[in-house]
Amino acid sequence: MASHPTPKQHFTLLHDKNMLAPASACSWCPSMDLLALATTDGQLSLSRLEWNKQGGARENRLWSVNPDSHVTALGWRPDGKVLVSGHADGTVVLHHVEDGHVLHVSKTHTVAVTSLHWQCAPESDAVRSAFANQSAAARFTLPPKSAAARVGGLDAGTSVSFAQSSTLVDHFDPPTRLTVLVSGDAAGKIALSAFGVTPLGEADLTTVPGIGLENLLPASDAEAQVLKIVIQHATASPDLSRVLVGFGVVDTSEASGGSEDMASKITSSHVAVAHVPLLAARSRELRDVAAHAAALAAANEATRELVTTCCASWKKARSGFSKAVATLAKRAREEQDAEGGGMNDATLTEPLNPSLEDRFVSLLAVGDVDAVLEQFLAHEFDASAARRVARSVDAAANEIHHTLVEKVGPAVETAMVRLAELRAYSRWRERMQITGLSEQALDAAVVSSERVSLSCAAAARIATETASKFRAFFVLVARAQRCIAGESPEGNDEQNALPAVSPALCRAFLHQGLDADELGAQLEAVTNGSAAGKENDAFCGGISDDERAGLAASRESFLASVRGAAAAAGFAEAGEDKILPPLWRAAAELRGACATVLEGPARAVSQSFEWRRAFAVVSAGVDASGACVAPKASHGGFGNWDGGSGDGDDDEGETYSKSDSKYETVCFHAGASTPGGQHVVGVLGFHNGVPEKALAVEVPAGQEVVDAVAYTKGRVLALCQPAGGATFGANGAAGGPASVVMLDTESGRGGGFGGFVALEGQGTLQASGRAAPPPPGCAPASSIVSVSFQPGDADATGDGAAPERPPRRRTLPGLEATAPLAVGTRKGLAAVLVGTRRIVLLDLEEDESDEDESDEDEDGE
Repeated sequence: MASHPTPKQHFTLLHDKNMLAPASACSWCPSMDLLALATTDGQLSLSRLEWNKQGGARENRLWSVNPDSHVTALGWRPDGKVLVSGHADGTVVLHHVEDGHVLHVSKTHTVAVTSLHWQCAPESDAVRSAFANQSAAARFTLPPKSAAARVGGLDAGTSVSFAQSSTLVDHFDPPTRLTVLVSGDAAGKIALSAFGVTPLGEADLTTVPGIGLENLLPASDAEAQVLKIVIQHATASPDLSRVLVGFGVVDTSEASGGSEDMASKITSSHVAVAHVPLLAARSRELRDVAAHAAALAAANEATRELVTTCCASWKKARSGFSKAVATLAKRAREEQDAEGGGMNDATLTEPLNPSLEDRFVSLLAVGDVDAVLEQFLAHEFDASAARRVARSVDAAANEIHHTLVEKVGPAVETAMVRLAELRAYSRWRERMQITGLSEQALDAAVVSSERVSLSCAAAARIATETASKFRAFFVLVARAQRCIAGESPEGNDEQNALPAVSPALCRAFLHQGLDADELGAQLEAVTNGSAAGKENDAFCGGISDDERAGLAASRESFLASVRGAAAAAGFAEAGEDKILPPLWRAAAELRGACATVLEGPARAVSQSFEWRRAFAVVSAGVDASGACVAPKASHGGFGNWDGGSGDGDDDEGETYSKSDSKYETVCFHAGASTPGGQHVVGVLGFHNGVPEKALAVEVPAGQEVVDAVAYTKGRVLALCQPAGGATFGANGAAGGPASVVMLDTESGRGGGFGGFVALEGQGTLQASGRAAPPPPGCAPASSIVSVSFQPGDADATGDGAAPERPPRRRTLPGLEATAPLAVGTRKGLAAVLVGTRRIVLLDLEEDESDEDESDEDEDGE
């Protein structure tokens, strides 16, 4: 049997390890040697490559979290300090790169997030606005404080740590440039958010006019329409003047399961470009608005978090007192039933006579203790139990007062200042009117913030009064317990002496009722438990009373936010502003009013989208067995490759001016056009949003492309495996092991191919409804070149000239490779998945063979 020579190994192996579960997404940090990896077992981790003096590297895991929903997409802020993850439930989460703290959570989408891209405005925008030096927010207010720090993912029942929000938008040093996070989902929707926090526009490709989808999507019911388009990639240009969206059309006849499976049902890939003139022309103004809005959102969420924490603390502290009152009521009911001749349904609804409050009033007035009260105070609620409950209630009330004064109040003041500055912006009509910032909505939001401030002060006063009333009541109880025990209320010495009873405070406490909770009403919506339970049984059957009360409180909070939004939109009811609402309602109304304020700029940006007719890239191909291969397309970055000169550079981590980023590329692959044919990797080039040129590269027969991503300087890194993977490769396929290959698409370089060829418009959707062409897709036939993995076996140029040397290639330890392939363009790193539970990290700029040769030269010397 003839043996094949061992191929030359390019690239340097940095790390090779096994994983506990298959990977679902991975991404390299654009500025550091950090790899974010999400696995199918629900874990998201961040690891660092640590280099040693011998030239090797090892992986050091920095942190890992377990979100509630599986991670489906990953991305980075351009400076590499924030990791953004998209989830199967449509949630977008921003993580602090150092410790995994959750910085912000937004429910931008309703289905799985499939694309995340963060773009920074050009350096020419890095100037201060006229309002920056006049800002009072950093001079007279402080960032909102958080109730507690939070580490990790989206754990149920916990909230976001807003102490970390300053890493997104610095309170004292506002950002100089706008950054826009573009996200896409499996239902055809894209969303833009400033700094990853403030909504900045959205578009649903299934409904936007002008892109020609009516020729590809037959009419069907609304439910099927939701899953007809899957966003494959969505990016903003460096000057923020346009958004390029790559999407796949799904065959609805075969679509089944959840939105996460739609990528495998894609039948064709297309690209649509939208010009966003408002975003580019008013990026500085939108930057300042978004910075204030981000700080405003942090202040509002901190207020909500703190009020919720206070409410939970008060409920826990008051539960002991409520149980004691319920026990006393039960004993009084039993006595009343005994006197009435037995318990029946009528007596259960009759009021207690005398009431519990009357019994304590009698104790206060004449020191009279009846049998029921004596039994209760002597045994069921003895002195130790009373002291324990009194301390708990007193400590909780005092802590709530401190939180309201020291934390909630400053957070509300911050919101007031931010809203006031936004209102000043809205009055700069020459520049701001086009952005949709409404002065009327801001007037209502400012009034709402003032009501929150007044409600916070009122709640703090109520907390102090509640503590005083409870303190006076428990003094009365303690003195009565000593009298029942035959002891002197004054005690034997000064240390054990009880303070004198305050009749006024006791009467006020008893007058409002033992079951009344004035402080709790300030912190959470108080509902009628029985009525609410009966009303919501159809929706909340089988849950506890506490859970039902929580759902009712959430509903009331939501309705309050709707009322605040209506007031900001000019639909407030007459007389509402004359009544000071409880704190929870005032805070909810403020959140709703702020949401209405920010809807204006988002709506203005959304309406400024100018969509071009979609461009058909490629349709589904087939593999060696004839099975359909869904097309995959990814963004290739920005660069200046004019005529294949190779003088330009490209890298999403770099910052370019408009002239530097002359071209924008899309990398695509979709198998072969026929069973047994050669798989193709294509690159499509756009100039100012218009497709101008393309090329295609055929890999050797017997090899299939698993994934392909753009690298730097027009190069493409392809992940290949023998046709059929481990199934056919193990039976003697000639394709060899799986490998990663660097395809150089520029001409005039070793291993390079003919270069881009101008398009003739054959991919544009016409009125006749022409679908996307099969592989090689939109690439002209004259641009197709073939490569060989063996030197001298093929003519890469196709014109009889001497064959080019084969591309740089490294074989992998296995026959089967797995998508996705992750490439870090700044550091020249690649993460390659082998099989389902193995990951290999490579240095793409250094070859092991070069290192071996240099070592031999040193030894020879």
